Amino acid sequence: MTTKNSFGRTLPEIPVNYIKIDTHCHTKPSSLCSEISPERLVDLYVTHGYDAVVLTNHYQKSHLAQFGDKPKDIIDGFLADYYATVKAAKGTRLKVFLGAEVNFLNTETFELPGGEKVLVHGEFLLFGVSENFLKNTYDLCDLTQKELFELCDGENILCYQSHPLRTMHHCKPLDPKYMHGAEVFNPHFYQDNRKALEFAKENNLLISGGSDFHYESDAGNAAMYVPKDVSDQFELRDYLKTGESLIADKNGLILKNGLFLTE
Repeated sequence: MTTKNSFGRTLPEIPVNYIKIDTHCHTKPSSLCSEISPERLVDLYVTHGYDAVVLTNHYQKSHLAQFGDKPKDIIDGFLADYYATVKAAKGTRLKVFLGAEVNFLNTETFELPGGEKVLVHGEFLLFGVSENFLKNTYDLCDLTQKELFELCDGENILCYQSHPLRTMHHCKPLDPKYMHGAEVFNPHFYQDNRKALEFAKENNLLISGGSDFHYESDAGNAAMYVPKDVSDQFELRDYLKTGESLIADKNGLILKNGLFLTE
C-alpha cells in the first residue's frame, strides 16, 4: 500500500520491519509549557499507531525550579513524568524511552529585525540518556555548549540541536563542532526545515525529526521509522549513529536519508 504526503506525492512504503517513534515529546508537570499528562500522552500515541516515544522533557532551570533546589529533588521531580509515562504504557504497544531537552549556558545572540540583540534560545535533545547519568550530572544547565557536548560524547550520549531554524523563538544554528546532530523536521512551530537540513548536511551532522509534542493537536504530526529491534533509548542512539533517516509528517514519509521527498 502506497501513501501520499501533504503535497500529494506518492511516497515509498515504510519497511515492514520498522516501527514508528516520536523522538521529541513533553508532558506536564515536568515541562511547564505542556498541556498533556503522561497518561493522556499514552492514550494519544496508542491511538495514532505509534510504537515508541522519547520523553524529552525540558531540562531547563525555569522548569526544574518547581522541584526545589536540592539535586536529588530536582532529578526525582524531572524523572517522575518518565516513570508515570512508563507505568501508563504498561500493557499497551507503546514503549517509552528516556531523553531530555537541555537548555545550556549560552552567550550567543540573535539579531531582531529592528537591530536589537537578544540571547539565542538554544536547546539540545539528548539521546541515550540513563537515569544514573542525570542523577550524577544534574547541573547540565550550567554547562556551555562545548562542555555539554564533551560530557555527553564521553558518556556515549548524542546531542542534537533542537529546531535550529525556529527564528520566531530566537533560534539559530549554533557551533556544529559541538553537536552530533540537528533536528531538521519539527512542525510544532514554524522552522525552515530545508535550511535546517542544509545546515546539518554542510556540517556532516546526524539528523532527526519529531513533533515537539506539547498539545493534543501535536500528536501524530511527526515520526521517525526505526528498525523494530530498537527497544530502548540506547538502541535508538546506536541506530541514529548509522545515519539512516526515515522521517514522516502526518501523511507519510517526507525525508529519506537526508533527501526531502516533497518536490
